[in-house]
Amino acid sequence: AAFTRFQTLRLQRLFRFDSKQVISYGSCQFPTSGFIVERYLQRENFIPEPFWKIIVEH
Repeated sequence: AAFTRFQTLRLQRLFRFDSKQVISYGSCQFPTSGFIVERYLQRENFIPEPFWKIIVEH
């Protein structure tokens, strides 16, 4: 929490954005965001391929 507060105050001085907006930081947030983006891109670029058939004879 302390680093998030420090980071928010520091970046508010460097860039102009809403003073009520918090820039959250967590050691797990960046890798988790990476996993989410990677999975999103996999789904967006998915090309379905047929891989099985069902044949019924009577």
